[in-house]
Amino acid sequence: MLLDDTHDKGGVRFINLKIIFINMNNCFVKFKRGKQNQLILNAILKAGSERKLETKLGIPHQTIHDYKNESCNIPLDRVKLILKYINKTYTSIKFDIEDLYPENWGRVKGGKNSYLIKVQNGTFKANLSLLKLSSSKRMKAWHKFMKMNHLDEYHKIQYGRFKKIGGYKYKDNRGQFVRNKWEQKLSNLIVSKNLDYEYEPLVLIDKKAYFPDFKIKNILIEATMWKGYLKVDRLRTKIKNYRKDGFIPLIVVPKEYKKFYRSLGKSVIDFNEFNLFLNSIVQKCL
Repeated sequence: MLLDDTHDKGGVRFINLKIIFINMNNCFVKFKRGKQNQLILNAILKAGSERKLETKLGIPHQTIHDYKNESCNIPLDRVKLILKYINKTYTSIKFDIEDLYPENWGRVKGGKNSYLIKVQNGTFKANLSLLKLSSSKRMKAWHKFMKMNHLDEYHKIQYGRFKKIGGYKYKDNRGQFVRNKWEQKLSNLIVSKNLDYEYEPLVLIDKKAYFPDFKIKNILIEATMWKGYLKVDRLRTKIKNYRKDGFIPLIVVPKEYKKFYRSLGKSVIDFNEFNLFLNSIVQKCL
């Protein structure tokens, strides 16, 4: 739609052209002050009362009252309905219109204003925290329900979510995509030994899901490059549970990082030791 905004400056008339792209079937009409009231009063006068106009046009009485008081803008389709009722055309009121707003204008403006007010009075962060807490409670309830009533389906959903996290940017010599260069290096070593492996399989132990990086027969391999002690406790729990269920756990780390994992004992090996371990498996298969 093309609207013009004319004004005088120093005796010279300027015309500013403003192009507005909106859906004409879903917009609101903003009338110049007093013009909306005049339009509604003409319709009320013809109907006899606001109540009778409600019956004639199907517009709620309170809404008609709000339109009359110009406390809200009127949707374009209702403007056309009212014009038809009082035997007027849209062209006849085009100079009474100040602007047209898209359907979601009120929600966008209201949302921005609400955000600014909350930021100013310091309640925005508090409200956001409450929303996060509420969402957290719902998620905890969902996890509990699924574990108690649909455990198999729950594990499938969690496995699907796990596979979407982090991305798989590297490909090994078998064509398997893995998460990082360290996994790629270990994977290529396994492939070079002609050993079959599973990548990030779903392993259930005591109704709990685990996703080791590699699985070769009954050997579960975790590949980590974490420099520090933060992952040690979590890995210690994994090692304990893997062994409890009859698996052989291996934590493969770069040689320079082994010092961080000494408390985990012989389960932690570096690349060269992993190579020797794989060779022993190959020898047993011969």
